[in-house]
Amino acid sequence: MYKRILKEPAKFRERKWDCEEALLLERAAPEVQGFLEHLPAPPVTSGWLDVRFGSDFTVPPVYEKSFEQLVDLIDESPEWSRWWAETRSPRLFVVLELMKSPELQEPPRLRRRHDIVEFSMNVDPQPVRRLRLPGKAKKADEVARHDLSVCLRKVAEELSLGTPPPLPGQAEE
Repeated sequence: MYKRILKEPAKFRERKWDCEEALLLERAAPEVQGFLEHLPAPPVTSGWLDVRFGSDFTVPPVYEKSFEQLVDLIDESPEWSRWWAETRSPRLFVVLELMKSPELQEPPRLRRRHDIVEFSMNVDPQPVRRLRLPGKAKKADEVARHDLSVCLRKVAEELSLGTPPPLPGQAEE
């Protein structure tokens, strides 16, 4: 009923409501609808996995590129798609937080929102900072693999999923 009313607000008035709460709901509905319309839209990508960075310093491009390549490989993997299908959610949106200040770091957080699962987690910024120098592509790949692997294991734990498959190109541990 909730989703139907959100899609077709006129349906709300068709039902016979017989309680005071319904009147309050009718008054609040436009405000709630306005709030929902201003929420950021889920990121648009082609696959089920999207990774972004929250940071109080510039993320080295080589680290971002390593993540993009890993996400593309995971999205193309039938094994990973089967693993994620257990959630019955079409999308996983991950935010990796790289904060200078330890007091800004928070514990990992997972929540379901609309048709996606959102997960945010702090990662150690020190190895990422070291990737600013030229010639660090191999090290960036190692750091990105480690950070994404830790993240996906925590997602699996939070959602009571099976063990995540090995990352593409990674030997089984």
